[in-house]
Amino acid sequence: ITSTILTWFDFVPRILAMPKYPVNAYSSLPASFPWPASIAPQVGLVLFVLAGCSLVLFRLRYRWLMLFATLAFTQSLAIYWSFFGSASHGSQLPLLALWTLAIFRLGKSMNPGPWIMSLQILIGLMFMSAAYFKWTTSGVYWAAGYEMQRRIFVSYSVDGIAFPFFLPYLMSSTSLATISGIVELLAQSACLPLIVASFVRPKMRFLAGLSAVVAAAGIHLGMNLFCFQFFPLSLVLLVPLKKQEQPTRANLQTLGFAAIVALCIATAFYPKGNLSRKVFPLTYYPMYSTSGYPLKVVRLRTTNYEALGPIQKEFFHHFGKHPLDEHTIQFAQAHGVAPEKLITVSYTLKSFRENPTSLSSSPAETKENQKQ
Repeated sequence: ITSTILTWFDFVPRILAMPKYPVNAYSSLPASFPWPASIAPQVGLVLFVLAGCSLVLFRLRYRWLMLFATLAFTQSLAIYWSFFGSASHGSQLPLLALWTLAIFRLGKSMNPGPWIMSLQILIGLMFMSAAYFKWTTSGVYWAAGYEMQRRIFVSYSVDGIAFPFFLPYLMSSTSLATISGIVELLAQSACLPLIVASFVRPKMRFLAGLSAVVAAAGIHLGMNLFCFQFFPLSLVLLVPLKKQEQPTRANLQTLGFAAIVALCIATAFYPKGNLSRKVFPLTYYPMYSTSGYPLKVVRLRTTNYEALGPIQKEFFHHFGKHPLDEHTIQFAQAHGVAPEKLITVSYTLKSFRENPTSLSSSPAETKENQKQ
C-alpha cells in the first residue's frame, strides 16, 4: 500500500495536466477501455481520484474495495500512458503488487504465504530483468566508469534538477564510477537468486533485501528516476515465510498469484520490440542497459524554472529531452509552461564533469559560460 500511494503521488502533477493533453496524441493502450479521446482524460482523472480515496481506506475490510482501487488505478494510468509511445517502468511493479493484494483480499484463505511469496518473486524478476538486459546488451562493459558517467550525465541533464551530494565524486573519478556500476550490476543480478534461496534458508532474506535496496538506490539516485516506491517493496523481502504459511495446495487465490508471476516471466526477458504499451501493466526492464551514450545533449530550459509550480516542473522532467516542435509545445501548454519562454540549450559531458551544477544553470548563465 505504501508503495502504491507513493506511486499515486508521483503521478499527481501528470494526471492533473492530462485533461489538457492534445487529443491527437491519444492512442488507447490494449489495457485501457476504448474511451473516446475527447473524454478519456477526464475519465482518467476521476478514476485516479477514486483510486486514491480507496487506497486511503485500505484498512476497511471490504473485500471488493481493494479490487476497485486496483482497477481504477490501473485504468487511470493506462489512459495516461495512451498519450505516449511507451509506458514507463516505474509504475508497473507497484500496480502488480496491488493486483496481488486485491487477489489476497478477495480470497477466503487468510494464509499470507502465497501472496508474500509471489510478491517477493515479482520484485526479484524486476531486478533480474534489468540485469539480464545489461549482461546481454553491454556485458561487463556496462559498469565501465566512463560509460557510467555518460549515463549519469544524459539522465541528469533532462531537467537539470539538484543532484545527490556524492554525484560530483562519481563524475570526478572513473574508478568510483566503475565501483558503483559493478555494485549495481551485482545487486540486480543477485536479487532473485537470493530470494529463491531464502525460501529454503530464511536468513538469506536479509541479503536479498540488501541487494534490492542497493539496486533500487542505484536506479533512484544514479539514474535520476527517483522511484521512491521501490524501497517499501524491497522491505517485503525481509518478511519471513513460516512453514505453516507456505502454500500447500492450489486454490483460486494461489492460481491467481501464479498467473501474475507467469505472465511477468513471459514478458520480463522478451528481447525484441516495445512491450511496455502492448502488455501494460506487465513490462520488461531494460533500464539504461545500453552503452555509448552521447557526450553532448540538447535540452529544453526556461529562465524562470525555480518560480514554476509542480505541474509545470513535471513538464521538464518528462519532456526536457524532446525537440521543441509543435507536439512538445502542446504538452508544454497543457502543463502551464509558456512556449515562448522555452529555449534549447546544449550541454557537454566535459563541462558537466568539471562543474556538475552547470546542468541547473539558467539559459543566460549557460550561454555566458559557453562564451567564456
